[in-house]
Amino acid sequence: MALVQFISAKKAINLTSSSSIASVGVDFTLSCISNVLSIVFIRDGNVVCTITGDNSDGTCRFFGSSNENYQYRCNDKVGVYNLTIPSSYDIDTLHGSNWRCSVPSIPTNSPVVELYVYVPITQVYIATKPTNDNLGIVVNRSKTFTCTTNAGRPSSMIQWYKSTDNITGLAILQPDTSCNNGKCRSSSELTYTGFKSDDGKVIYCTAVNGKGQTVRSQNKSIVIWYGPSNVTISSQTLKYTVNESTGSVGPVTCKAHDCKPECEVRWIGPKYTGDTSMTSSVLYLRNLFRNQTGNFFCSASNQAWNKTSIYISVIVNYRPTKVTITPSSQVYTVQETTDSVGPISCTADCTPECTMTWNGPNIPDGTTSVLNLQNIDRNQAGDYRCTATNVIGSEMSFIVKIKVMYGPEQVNIEPNTLIYMVIETTGDIGPITCTAECNPNCSMSWTGPNIRSGALSVLHLQNIDRNQAGSYMCTAINTYGSKTSSTVSVIVECEYEILY
Repeated sequence: MALVQFISAKKAINLTSSSSIASVGVDFTLSCISNVLSIVFIRDGNVVCTITGDNSDGTCRFFGSSNENYQYRCNDKVGVYNLTIPSSYDIDTLHGSNWRCSVPSIPTNSPVVELYVYVPITQVYIATKPTNDNLGIVVNRSKTFTCTTNAGRPSSMIQWYKSTDNITGLAILQPDTSCNNGKCRSSSELTYTGFKSDDGKVIYCTAVNGKGQTVRSQNKSIVIWYGPSNVTISSQTLKYTVNESTGSVGPVTCKAHDCKPECEVRWIGPKYTGDTSMTSSVLYLRNLFRNQTGNFFCSASNQAWNKTSIYISVIVNYRPTKVTITPSSQVYTVQETTDSVGPISCTADCTPECTMTWNGPNIPDGTTSVLNLQNIDRNQAGDYRCTATNVIGSEMSFIVKIKVMYGPEQVNIEPNTLIYMVIETTGDIGPITCTAECNPNCSMSWTGPNIRSGALSVLHLQNIDRNQAGSYMCTAINTYGSKTSSTVSVIVECEYEILY
C-alpha cells in the first residue's frame, strides 16, 4: 500500500498530499501550509525550488530556479503553496522519494512525505508450459498453465477460472520476478487434469493489484483427447485354415470408436502391415504363403491412446517341398552282421504335420521318421528313401544307398559232379564252373595236380594224362573271408590199368 509518512511536524508549517498514494497517469499535489511567506520544497535533501510569495494570477514567485517539470500554485494570503507533479510526468521515477517543505532558515522543522507510486497492471498473459498451445490435453493427464502480469506495484492477486468455475485452489502462486524498485511481475501456475466432460470449456486467469481494476487474460480452449474406446472387426470368424497359394482371408473391416482426434487404423500380422487409414481399415489377404501363418489384429491409435482388436488366427496349409535327411550321407558301406546303419532322421516342413515313411529292402517293423538298421545283413543292401505326406501333397528325399560287405559262405561248382572217370589221352573234364556269393566279388582259383595256368573260376582239363589224376578244389576269397568248394576227384583209366 502507498504510504505517507510524517516524520516530524510543526504548527508553523505542514506538508500534505492530494492522495495517500500517487498513481501513474494522475496528477499528484504536495501542499505546503505555512504562516511564513517564504518556503522551500526539498526532495531527497535537494532543493527543488524556493518560493517567496504569490503572483496575482495565483502563480508563485521564486528565488532562483525551479524544476520546470512540475506545476506550482501559491496563495500567501492563506499560506498554501502547491507543487503538482502532472499526469504527463513519469511519476514512477519518483517512487520512494522523500519530500518536505520548510522555512529557508530552519530546514529541519518540516514534516517529511515519502512518495509511494502505485503502478496498476494493464496486461495478463496466459500460456501453457511448455508452450504447445496447439496440442490437446489427454484425458486423465495433466497440463500446466502459467498466468503472468506485466510489472506493477504492489504485487498482484491472481485468480483462475474454468469457464464459470473458480479453480484457484488448484494453482500455486509463484515468486515475483523482474522486480525493479518494488515494481514486479506476478505469476501463478495451474496444473489442470483433463476430464472428458471439460472438452470445449475455456481456462483463463484474472489479476488485480492495489485499488486497480481486475485485468483478464485471453481464453485458452480446453481440447480433450481421448479414445479409442473400442476397436471392432466385421468378421464373426476368428480362425481361418487355407491352402497355400490359393487360399484367401477377408475382406474383414476394422473400425475404431470414440476417438478424438480421429484414430489412425491399420491391420498388422506376419509379413503384413496394412496401409494406415482413418477411422476404418480392411484386411484382405489373397494367395497366402506359409510365412503368413499367425495372428492378425487391428490397431487403432491417436495422440491420446492406442487399442487393438481381438485376434484373427490364420493357418496356411502347405505340402512338403523338401525332405531333409540327418545325417546327410548318401552312401553307407558296412560289414554284414557286425555293423549297423542309423539312426537316420527324416524331417520336412509342412502343415498340417506330415507322416514320415521310409521305403527300402527289409525295413524293420515300426519304422517311421527314423531309420535304424542293427546287425545288418545282405538282404538289407539297396536304396532307401523317406517320403513325407500330408493332405496337401507328398515329397521324397534323396536316395540313401546301403552297401553290405560279406565274404563267401559257400562255393558252388557246376556241374555238381564230384567224381570223374576218364581214359588217358582221350578223356576231357569240364568245363567245371566255380561260383560264390560275396561282396565285393571274390577272387576264384582252382587247386589240383598239374593245373595249367589260367584256371580261375573254370576248370577245363583236355586230353587228360595220368599225372592229372587226383583231387581238385575251388577257393573263393575277398577282404571279408574265404571258402573252399567240395573236392572233385579225377580218375584216369589207362588201357591196361586204372590210375587214381
